Amino acid sequence: ILVQTYPITAFSAVKRGAQSLLTNAKSKWGTYTEPASSEPLPTASPEMTCEAFWSIVDPVIQEQLGNGNIDVSTPKISILTPTFNSALSWFVETTLSVLKQSSCDWEWCLVDDGSTTNDIRAVLQTLAHKHPRIKVSLEASGGISAATNKALENATGDYVCFLDHDDTLTPEAIQVSLETLSQGFD
Repeated sequence: ILVQTYPITAFSAVKRGAQSLLTNAKSKWGTYTEPASSEPLPTASPEMTCEAFWSIVDPVIQEQLGNGNIDVSTPKISILTPTFNSALSWFVETTLSVLKQSSCDWEWCLVDDGSTTNDIRAVLQTLAHKHPRIKVSLEASGGISAATNKALENATGDYVCFLDHDDTLTPEAIQVSLETLSQGFD
């Protein structure tokens, strides 16, 4: 493994830049408030079945694939998500938040870290077959770091975004990130 070492002063400059960016953001926008969603995400019982999951997700995939704007050749952002025994009732919201992005310039790299529940593994395998921008790897248990590193190995985007299996992205997250990056904030 090739390891690049950097002088400690390089990290000081990065830290100062990040602190400056946060300070500027706080002064510009003040306190963060959760944006109002234009359409609420469905809520489900804790015991959601695979069938219920697909009844919610399939129409979104079909609509997206029907638009014909799926270009998987060079995604700008790779979304990395490790999973382990994810509850489908939570994961459905994560999935919808990725699929409903206002920008189509993403790929989703999911790595299951040896889940012992079959539902999440079955859903992940099917997701990869149903959507060309979703990559799935089913691994033996190695921990969240190993799963995240495997997702990073699978990524082909210019940038990465980390998304936990039970979190959601705002609908404009990828688009706003790309617009900010185009201004030189990389």
